[in-house]
Amino acid sequence: TISVNARLKFALTAPSTLIRTWWLLYSRHITCAIFHYPSTMAYGIALLKRARLYRGELILAFHGSDARVPETKFKHRWNTIFRNASSVVTCSRSLAKRVEECFALSPGSVVPVYNGVDTEIFNEAAHVPDLAGEIFQSCSRYIVTVGTFTGIKGQKYLIEAFAAMSPKYPDLGLVLIGRDGDQRVLLE
Repeated sequence: TISVNARLKFALTAPSTLIRTWWLLYSRHITCAIFHYPSTMAYGIALLKRARLYRGELILAFHGSDARVPETKFKHRWNTIFRNASSVVTCSRSLAKRVEECFALSPGSVVPVYNGVDTEIFNEAAHVPDLAGEIFQSCSRYIVTVGTFTGIKGQKYLIEAFAAMSPKYPDLGLVLIGRDGDQRVLLE
């Protein structure tokens, strides 16, 4: 169960947090809030949608490790989040089924969105030029990715795709931010 102190803290801070969240969404004209690896942090936006103070989209994107049965004390929050979510997506059908089972959602309510790549254009044999020196000097826009440098994250393919498209977008830079992993040396 949730302690009395935790309940009191939530009751005292929730209104101002919701107001700040609403103002951010409203003032920046944000029409879609996507929560990757969703947690109960999406609860505030779900409450704003429920109160019809936010009419934008609330999308929950599960990636694997986040698909687990919620603690009993947070089940009511998750119910509110799912009832107000516009879409719940995963990267595979098996993960969609796991999310449905973990959160007791109706079958077929979680949609897999596959990461499609045209292998005729992007393949492992593609040459990746060293663009690091040029990027930080001449770019006005950036693609940024954050994640541990491991093979499963696919940064190698992002670099290859960026190399193929960068001649068409000379003002676009690529920035990879992440923890050390088994692919870091390869990516450098």
